[in-house]
Amino acid sequence: MTKKEKEGIPNSFYYIAIFLTALLFGLGHLPSNVQILGEFSLIILIRTLVLNGLLGLWFGYLYWKKGLEYAMIAHMSADFFIHVLFMSIFY
Repeated sequence: MTKKEKEGIPNSFYYIAIFLTALLFGLGHLPSNVQILGEFSLIILIRTLVLNGLLGLWFGYLYWKKGLEYAMIAHMSADFFIHVLFMSIFY
């Protein structure tokens, strides 16, 4: 899609698409969270959707405004900090 074609799309379409994608991003992380935490409950569902959904909103915004590379680098950086640096503190 060219920049000229992009200008004709209302911003509300992007907001809705980013929100729905962030919701799917959070749901995609649900199975691993249930496996790690050992059970499925409403609290686990809400926690997973909120924490991963917020990051999903940020990644979606970066994709919209900056491009796929920025969203991928942000996701990779978040995974690195969460899974490598943060977990090395506790283990």
